[in-house]
Amino acid sequence: MIPISQPHRRRRLLPWSIELKPWPFYSQLADWRANLPDPNAANNCGPECVAMVMKFLTGVELPANVIKDAIYGEGYVGYSNVPDLEAYLRNYCETDAATILTRSARNQAWWEWRYLKQGKPLIGLFWSTMVNGRGQGGHFRAVIGQTPHTVITADPWTGTRRVETIEEHWQWSKGLLIGVDRVRRLG
Repeated sequence: MIPISQPHRRRRLLPWSIELKPWPFYSQLADWRANLPDPNAANNCGPECVAMVMKFLTGVELPANVIKDAIYGEGYVGYSNVPDLEAYLRNYCETDAATILTRSARNQAWWEWRYLKQGKPLIGLFWSTMVNGRGQGGHFRAVIGQTPHTVITADPWTGTRRVETIEEHWQWSKGLLIGVDRVRRLG
């Protein structure tokens, strides 16, 4: 007699797929909404992600240079950081925003799924380039979707949709996310 085994149950990381749509894809290098030419455009990935998130959540368009000026003052040339972007969301948009530190691909995927399934985008800090398998620099991207095997981000450098496996996504990640709950007001 051949033994009959129990059906094999395969655990899936995520129960289904989601992508926040319609997503406003903006490029920090070709910001048509900017009120003046911005010498900081190459460094505006963080403010550009905030602009995309606010447009998605509220329909309101603000140029990245206006967001950057509100955070750092007019004429600032340099990079933005997670605490300053989170403070802008909290203070100017009256939204709950939380910094999330992740320690593994699975942990990051869980946090991203937790927000995305509620229709809430995230802003993640990633390496800007890879040199011999090691991350260099920093670059913000908006996390806008996930499937059981991939993560979808909006890359403000190119203004395009980027799809990568969960493992590739983790290799590029610096392990920092900003979870955005919702925008109550802009001002």
